[in-house]
Amino acid sequence: MTHHVVAVTAAPERSVAPHGPEFASAHVDVLRAVMGPEAGLALEVVYRECGVPLR
Repeated sequence: MTHHVVAVTAAPERSVAPHGPEFASAHVDVLRAVMGPEAGLALEVVYRECGVPLR
C-alpha cells in the first residue's frame, strides 16, 4: 500500500521519475514514519545494496 501512496506524494510540485530517487527516498521515509526507524533502515539498506539511488 505504501508504494501507491508514495508514488503520488514523492514530489508533487515537480516532474520526477515514477520510481526514481525521490520515490525511493519517500518510500523509506514513509516506512520509517509508519512502521518505525528499523523498518525504514532495513528498506534503505536493501535499496542501497541493490543499487537503488536515493536522494
